[in-house]
Amino acid sequence: MFDITGFRNLGLIIEMLKNDFLSTNQLGIAEKVFTGKAFIKEAAAFKCRHKVRTGNLLNEADVSALLQLGAYSTLEFALDKCAITADGLNQIVEPGHMEKDRKKKLALFKKASKYRMK
Repeated sequence: MFDITGFRNLGLIIEMLKNDFLSTNQLGIAEKVFTGKAFIKEAAAFKCRHKVRTGNLLNEADVSALLQLGAYSTLEFALDKCAITADGLNQIVEPGHMEKDRKKKLALFKKASKYRMK
């Protein structure tokens, strides 16, 4: 384990979050230093992946936040692990024809639909 307080390179911290190289304590320290949109997205995704890996389910609020942030790969990870509550699954809806990130959202919707049927 290393001391994160000396790191000021946002790109490095984001990469560490994406690859799950930080602990939750280190993330708490980083949250006091970084506030940008990319950091917020990756921090939320990190927290949700950690939640899934520790055997918990993502709830409606988690799924809604990940959708708003565009953290689709984290949602896909949670779907693959069957780690989303029924209310959370209901947040994944079919995107409109001109909606931003339509292809990614449609793929998530189709995958979530399979889990709703189980």
